[in-house]
Amino acid sequence: AREQPDQDALQGVGGSQLRRIPNPKGYQATEESQMPKPTFPSTLASFVLLFEMDDEWRTILEYVRINGEEPPKGGDDYPISYARMNMQPLVDKLRSADMIVRESISSDSEVMICRISISEKRQKQVAEVMGEDLMRLRLKKKDDYGNAIKNGGGWTGFKQQLAHLYEKSSEGSLFSSAQQCAMMEFMLNDVDEKAMGPQLLQKEACEPGNTPLTQLVHDLRIKGFFCLHHKKKIEWLQKNWVSNHMGKQPVEDIREYFGEETALFFIFLGYLVTMLWVPAAVGLLVGLMEIVYEIEDGSVDNPFIPLYAIYICMWSVQFVSGWKRVELAYQMEWGTVDLEPEEDTRTEFVQNPKTYKRLNDISKKEEYFPDPVWRGVFVVASFASVTLFCCFNVATTISCEILKSVTHRALGGEEWWMFIKVFGAMLQTGTIVLYRYLASLLFDSLTQAENWKTSQEYHTATVAKRMCFGFVNSYFALIFASFIMNELVLFGVDLACLNGSCIDYVEVMIAVMFTQQAIQKCVHKIVVPYLEKRRIESEAKEKADADDTIAVLEDQEIQMGLQTFEGWEDEYATKLIEIGYLMFFGADFPLLSLMLIIVTAIDIRVQANMLVSVKQRPPPTLAKDIGEWGTTLDVWAVSSILVQSCFIGYTTKALGIYIPNMTAADNLFAAVAIEHALLLFKIMWDSKFSDVPDEVQLAFERKNYERDVLLKNFDTEDFEKKVGFYTEDEGVMYYGKVQE
Repeated sequence: AREQPDQDALQGVGGSQLRRIPNPKGYQATEESQMPKPTFPSTLASFVLLFEMDDEWRTILEYVRINGEEPPKGGDDYPISYARMNMQPLVDKLRSADMIVRESISSDSEVMICRISISEKRQKQVAEVMGEDLMRLRLKKKDDYGNAIKNGGGWTGFKQQLAHLYEKSSEGSLFSSAQQCAMMEFMLNDVDEKAMGPQLLQKEACEPGNTPLTQLVHDLRIKGFFCLHHKKKIEWLQKNWVSNHMGKQPVEDIREYFGEETALFFIFLGYLVTMLWVPAAVGLLVGLMEIVYEIEDGSVDNPFIPLYAIYICMWSVQFVSGWKRVELAYQMEWGTVDLEPEEDTRTEFVQNPKTYKRLNDISKKEEYFPDPVWRGVFVVASFASVTLFCCFNVATTISCEILKSVTHRALGGEEWWMFIKVFGAMLQTGTIVLYRYLASLLFDSLTQAENWKTSQEYHTATVAKRMCFGFVNSYFALIFASFIMNELVLFGVDLACLNGSCIDYVEVMIAVMFTQQAIQKCVHKIVVPYLEKRRIESEAKEKADADDTIAVLEDQEIQMGLQTFEGWEDEYATKLIEIGYLMFFGADFPLLSLMLIIVTAIDIRVQANMLVSVKQRPPPTLAKDIGEWGTTLDVWAVSSILVQSCFIGYTTKALGIYIPNMTAADNLFAAVAIEHALLLFKIMWDSKFSDVPDEVQLAFERKNYERDVLLKNFDTEDFEKKVGFYTEDEGVMYYGKVQE
């Protein structure tokens, strides 16, 4: 006498965002609570394949729902589903490779979702095949009293006979969910036949540069694939990272779940916030002195500005040098000091019609090479485009200043000066945003046309274009206003600032530019994802209201609709531009350090929420440092010394308080002297404090020694390195010693 719940509602293992089940008639509990649905071990990660369904498939499922069985085959009315015929052989191959497959249907009956996992026994087999380059685990370590020391052991490759010696992941399993996803992708792409993967496609059937998974997507046999978030771990990260605004970041958990590259990005943001507290406090005091002097003398220029400019230069040197030490410390902690990841050839490079395959004279193997003429043409075109964009930007900046000065002359009077400053700053900010958008479109297309072979080469070319133009686009207007504009007359228009000082105008420009960038980031990273999330929830509620029986939105379906993660390039570029504002013009606007702390602290939580809730789970990426962005920081530190020295000599008049009656030649000499002294300081500081701390080096060497001693006591030699696999003339297979 009880209404049974629809069995389709019980499909899937993940938690539901929205679930409605008909209420039972009477007080007796439903069957679901009497006999709970069997749950899958939470320690197993899931990899998802998406198959598109057709009308015939949906007709069969509707028949099954009504009659409890499939329609009789062979009849004239039996619907033939080609989508189902495409999926079934692939699923059979997955199961034959000892992979666990669970199937569910999306709420709109448009997609069949195949959720794949592998058992712990299978994980150990695949991990050993992957080797130390692709699968590393940390060894256990105990203190003198037998207590486990978390993250205290060294790193090594996986061996099944040493399974009891490895430290478990924070998720409670030997292999973390990120490592399990890497194993499944390794099997699905048939990287090594020893892993005995499903062989969804023969390698010969894949186009050059495509993996079996990407080839299946290209052939429209699957709609897509992604790694599913680990439910319990993501809830832990949401509580202890995204929502924990005052606590430290769980760096080890971030590395374990997202990989070293993502962990280094958040370490960099945290390091920036830590290093900004002192300049923010000093800048706040200098800003208060500016207010006092403006009330008394009508100008923000004061004796503390040159001293603060020198301090910002020294802070820039210390910031960059300290980051290098942090990188080295984490390289030793994570065992990536000697990491030299093998660069895979880009798919776009292999499939480019301007790529040729020929014999390498050194390796004596066939390799892919770009057309040198084609690349040379586009490298020159890229250089010309960056130069041309820089020239256009300079011309537009000067034109905006002429328009501002003409408007000021037309309005007349000092009472309009504040309006004119804001008007000029808004013009320059609009120019920066417009050129940044146009340049990104052009430069990405040019980098793609240059046809770089590896991802590292492509990344280097992209960073070079972005940061060269970004320097001119973001900073030239401020440099022009600080050092050039006050002494310039163009087309009969005097561009000089009111009272012969442009410090207050530069302050307004920095405040407007920085605020605009923060607002733009807030809209892109917070408002847009929030609205998208509300849209998904609203659609799910409408489906639930339309279906009186049940409507389920499983984890895999929620994540299926999320955007894919596109890397950290845009975030690094934006953050380095913000740091550049402080390094180059921090003395012009002393409150900039405090603003940068606030923006970066918000950035950490926003980016964390994006990874946890807004984007599909990115594949874990191994990295030893932040790459070219570290080189850019070095350039920024040297440029900071040059720009701030010019600011002390030419923009601020406060130097005359210390040395009265200074001439133009004296100002030039003072700027050069300060610049040389600061460069000498940088050389001395880098030579003294760029190496890794002694205690970190000692701990690293101790870990490696303990690891080597431990492994030496076990038979870890690879049997297959000493023997070969042979076949007799009669076809009998046997192992024998490797013939030298």
